[in-house]
Amino acid sequence: GVFRYVVSLDDSNPNHLETICSKYDDSTRWLVQGKVIEEPNFKAGHLEVLVKPDKIARYETEESEDVEEGASKRSRRRRNFKSISEKLLESQPVDGGLILVTVYDDNPFFKELVFSQTVEIQGALSQATDKRNPGALDYKKYLRNRGIFRSIKITSKTGSIRILEEAKGGNPWYRFALYLKNEVLKVIKKTMPYPQSSFLGGVLLGLKGGLPPKIAQEFRMTGVSHVLAVSGLHVTIIAGLLYGIFAMLRVPVKFFAPVIVFFLFTFALIVGWPSSAVRAALMNSIFIITRAYFKDLDFKVSVVFALTIACDFILLSSPLQLTEPSFTLSAMAIYSLAVFSEPSKAILRRIMRGPGLYVSFFITVLFYLI
Repeated sequence: GVFRYVVSLDDSNPNHLETICSKYDDSTRWLVQGKVIEEPNFKAGHLEVLVKPDKIARYETEESEDVEEGASKRSRRRRNFKSISEKLLESQPVDGGLILVTVYDDNPFFKELVFSQTVEIQGALSQATDKRNPGALDYKKYLRNRGIFRSIKITSKTGSIRILEEAKGGNPWYRFALYLKNEVLKVIKKTMPYPQSSFLGGVLLGLKGGLPPKIAQEFRMTGVSHVLAVSGLHVTIIAGLLYGIFAMLRVPVKFFAPVIVFFLFTFALIVGWPSSAVRAALMNSIFIITRAYFKDLDFKVSVVFALTIACDFILLSSPLQLTEPSFTLSAMAIYSLAVFSEPSKAILRRIMRGPGLYVSFFITVLFYLI
């Protein structure tokens, strides 16, 4: 784990995006060709597109002094002026580092960008600033943990983006997840009015971009924005529903266990593969597989054991998640529940009997009356 964490932080490769761009300031213009590696994330008024660059070339500014002579030889008037031109240097391959492209709705390609397209980006690549105030979000570190080292904003006046090749290939499983996501959104939009449909899309799929600005602001002001964030509870509810449906149909658990595992991880792909959803998908999968295939072997699985396997898997695939608050809070919340659930249950069993039950009932009623 330590080795993979250190390797992930290493950007000393001469073809790494950080190494290439660090030699120049944020005003330098670049021409980048790369591929869209995730489904663009729609937010209020703009798209966030994650691009993996394949080639990059720098524009070099050239200044030349020109002389303009007067029309009359007798006057012998001469006027000097400088002309500025850009020269595109030879491109070089890029090995490592992603670019976060923010495309606003005034761009002609705003509605055409999809997963697995090959695009060309032109403009100045900027780097996020470090944390300025204690306790504030370190946006530069946040992007780095996602493998993003540069960003660019595409508007009608700054930067440009165009599609070189339509979407081809890509991970078939991810494409299937996107297909399910789009079908679910179609059903939601057909059966519910706006903005209720946007709220349901946020609760089920973690989509926040479709909410009206006023409603989104009300969620933030009342402190309930977490309702729109997909958590491990969503995955657990899906696992319970699927398990109950197959059990009601009297399908043996050995047959439907792989189906549930497949759809749990597919849901994690649909919602963007957050650490909380991946952890819950893996933990539920371990419990279901153990019940299906290892029950007769007297193999017992605990919450702590499943949590350990889930954390190892997450950090193996993305070691920089170790410093992310979402990963730490999700793992420690489940660990705390696992550690304190048994002692809490024993204490409640002793208290909630005889006089203790009447006292608890009286305190509860008094609390709601006051």
